[in-house]
Amino acid sequence: MIDIQKINELIGVDESFKASDRLYKLLMSDEKDELFKSFLAIESNLTYDWFTDYYQEEHSEPGYVHTKNVAIIPQTGIDPLYFNIAMQRNIDLFMHKYATGINIQEHEVGKFPIYLHDYETQKAIVAMFRQLEHEMAVERDTVNALKDLKNNMLSNMFV
Repeated sequence: MIDIQKINELIGVDESFKASDRLYKLLMSDEKDELFKSFLAIESNLTYDWFTDYYQEEHSEPGYVHTKNVAIIPQTGIDPLYFNIAMQRNIDLFMHKYATGINIQEHEVGKFPIYLHDYETQKAIVAMFRQLEHEMAVERDTVNALKDLKNNMLSNMFV
């Protein structure tokens, strides 16, 4: 069976968290056939899914976050979309105050200001944002349809 280190070597990454981006680039390039042949030279059993085990072993440990990253996970009783909205609302001020370059120091993450409403209010805010997103999509579609109509009419005007 092929091991994680060998997969990383074949893909051309030094750390497994870089594998997804590298694989995407390889699969979109002319190198994909050579990559597949390299894997087959080591493991020819095509009934076995190498990558499911690779990703599960490397990335699905409960609570595992690569040492270069910090995960912020909302607690029970906080709507995930509401949490996202609250984070987006305060990110500019937080980044201006605490970011060092493009990075945030781990000890600074706890200073991120998040104002929480009760769960029913969270649900109402999320519903309002979803409605706004829907209305914006409808307006965007209307604008695109009008642009298409304008282009069609302009092209037929000078026939």
